Amino acid sequence: MPIGTADWQTVKTTQNSWVAADLARSGRRAVAAVYANFAGGADAHGELLTSADDGRTWTTRPDPCGTGDYAAEQIRMTADGSTIVLCGSTTASGPPRIITSTDGGASFGSPHDAPAATLDFGASSKSTLFVCTLEGRTLRLYRTGNGGTQWTVVAIAPDTVADGAVAPTRIVFPSDPAHGWWLPGYATAFSTTDAGRTWNPFMVG
Repeated sequence: MPIGTADWQTVKTTQNSWVAADLARSGRRAVAAVYANFAGGADAHGELLTSADDGRTWTTRPDPCGTGDYAAEQIRMTADGSTIVLCGSTTASGPPRIITSTDGGASFGSPHDAPAATLDFGASSKSTLFVCTLEGRTLRLYRTGNGGTQWTVVAIAPDTVADGAVAPTRIVFPSDPAHGWWLPGYATAFSTTDAGRTWNPFMVG
């Protein structure tokens, strides 16, 4: 429904069992994803719901990551209306993958491998994407400017992750493609004003 409305409606999914959900919106477009448990093997695949009319009507679509060894883990939507999905390996045998849709989730382009050990991801546009990884005890932020073909480390969190105690992380571009935040989850946060090419750390808390 339009932002600010007092009207709500129930939207049902066909999934009988799911462990998490995401909702993203840009303009009148919205996408919702429900995720199954990766331990479910063949039943690990979730589904995607898409709307182009402020959520008044929804189309239910299969897991955008396919029906094989990959299933949807997270979704993001950018200001230009692109929908980006992080696909995880249900068998833990392959790297995570990124796929992008520019038509509201009706179709997706070819997958691109993302860095291993990805915890979270974000996007400022359909081609400029970011992932946060945990490598050993270090959190790193990777950037790609070509939809996932090549990745480069653009920031490293100074706070050491002890004994696998990973705090919630987040990568967001709330207002425009140039200004974003990386919150590794500890005492340091990062901001960017150039679409994630450089990041400035500052203490929080």
